[in-house]
Amino acid sequence: MRQQAVAALLLLASCSGQASQEDLPRVAARSDWALWPAGSQVGEVSAVDVDSHGHVFVLHRPGRDWAEPFPTAPIANPTVAVFDTAGTLVAQWGVGETVMPHGLSVSPDDSVWITDAQREQLLHLSHDGALIETRGERGVTGSDSAHFGRPTDAAATPSALYVADGYLNHRILRIAGSVSQWGGDGEGEAGLRVPHSVAVFDGQVIV
Repeated sequence: MRQQAVAALLLLASCSGQASQEDLPRVAARSDWALWPAGSQVGEVSAVDVDSHGHVFVLHRPGRDWAEPFPTAPIANPTVAVFDTAGTLVAQWGVGETVMPHGLSVSPDDSVWITDAQREQLLHLSHDGALIETRGERGVTGSDSAHFGRPTDAAATPSALYVADGYLNHRILRIAGSVSQWGGDGEGEAGLRVPHSVAVFDGQVIV
C-alpha cells in the first residue's frame, strides 16, 4: 500500500545527510514492465497504488485529456488497470464510472477510493470495482462538509477517512463520524495551496 512508499521516502530523507550517493538505492525504469493487451487504449496516468497482495492499481484516463471545461460524459473505457508483480494485467474495470478521475488509493482492507474532479465526488469501490458508496453531490461544487471542490485524493485508515479537497477548497478533510478540516485558503502558515495527495503513515498525515 501507499504507506510502504511513504515509509521508504521518509527513510531516504532521514539518510540523505548521512549517506553518500553510492549508498542510496538506485531506481531503474522498465518500459516493458506493464504488459497491456494489444489494442488497449491507455490514457494519462494520474495515480498508482499497491494492495496487500502486491497488485499494482493504475488509474488512467483513456481518450481524455485534462482540459477545461471538463466534459460531462463518463469515460467509455476501463480507467483502472490491475497488474501483478510481474507486470501482467490481471484485471481492468471502471467503464462508464468516472468523468475526470484524479486520485486512487487502496485501503488497508484492499477496497479502493477514487476521486473524480468533474463529478465532485469520492467513490468507494470494492477490490474488483463494485461501487460501495459515493460521497459528495454529483456535479455540485461546495465548501461545506458534504461537498467538494475538485477533490484530488483520499486515504483511509480503520478509524478515519482523509480527503485532499485540492483544486478549489485547498483543504484536507478528516471524516470520522464528524467532519473536521484544515488548510483552506492557502494563506498563512496553516494554509494549503492545491493539496494534491494525502497518505497516512505511522499515525502521521502526509500531505
